[in-house]
Amino acid sequence: MTVSIPSATPEDPSVDVFEVSDRTPLQALAGAYADRLVLIRSQAAAGDLADNTALIASLERLCLRHED
Repeated sequence: MTVSIPSATPEDPSVDVFEVSDRTPLQALAGAYADRLVLIRSQAAAGDLADNTALIASLERLCLRHED
């Protein structure tokens, strides 16, 4: 399943599109949090952490919309 949701930043009018495959949005969010831990442990570049933060924000919004 491909999901399109609003961008993580209000200044950017583009749409984020990412692949969540057969996982639910909540499972994808859990995976993104796990990825963040790996990035932190490996002392990843700030840009990589920022990308992960944006993905997490997008997935959190998606999960909140699915609760309604």
